[in-house]
Amino acid sequence: MKLLILLSLLTFGKVSDLNSQNTSKIDSLKNEIAHSPEDTNKVNQLIELSSCYNYLASTEKMLYLNEAYLLAKKIGFKRKEEFTLYVVSKVYFERGMYDLSFAYAIKYIEFLEKEKLTDKLLSAQNLLGNIYQKQGKFNEARQCFLKAAQYYQSTENYQRLGVVLNNMSELDLATHAPRLVGDFVEHAGREDVAARHAQARGRLLGGGLLDDALHVDHVRVDRVAGNDA
Repeated sequence: MKLLILLSLLTFGKVSDLNSQNTSKIDSLKNEIAHSPEDTNKVNQLIELSSCYNYLASTEKMLYLNEAYLLAKKIGFKRKEEFTLYVVSKVYFERGMYDLSFAYAIKYIEFLEKEKLTDKLLSAQNLLGNIYQKQGKFNEARQCFLKAAQYYQSTENYQRLGVVLNNMSELDLATHAPRLVGDFVEHAGREDVAARHAQARGRLLGGGLLDDALHVDHVRVDRVAGNDA
């Protein structure tokens, strides 16, 4: 019993120390921000301040992220304007606030289109597909996943392709549709297989990505010990 009480006190002490340290950091950042000019450094400070708050519950987190986004947009800090749009959309998604997540995802995609960031624009389709799926817009979600999968296949990014194919498989299950991505999904999380085996090249999705009815009969990645690319 005494040991249990001691452990509880030690745990409470550590949590208190962490809270104290976090509060000190927040206060310090707020003070710096209050006296900083509107420049790239202030954008970074706002992003850092937002990271001090709880990912899923904090109103302040979104407040400072949005402030960072608006300032980045105002001063033309493109890299962090892109970053904050993406993060805000992701945080809203994780919180189950799908309409807000969608609104920022569209802003993110519009930014990528304006800046002609084609590679990121195509990969952003996976984010949009996830949002559509949660909104119950399954046809739109499928089309987004397809665009992302085609891009990752063309760039031989098998790790990210595996993630998209897994999303497509979950969509199939949610809509009671036939499985469209074959056996590959089973191995999609295995980076040592999906991302490193040269044998997978040219065979993922049978060479033609879900043509016609978006059907794939069989896709597999050989697991040959010691045969890495």
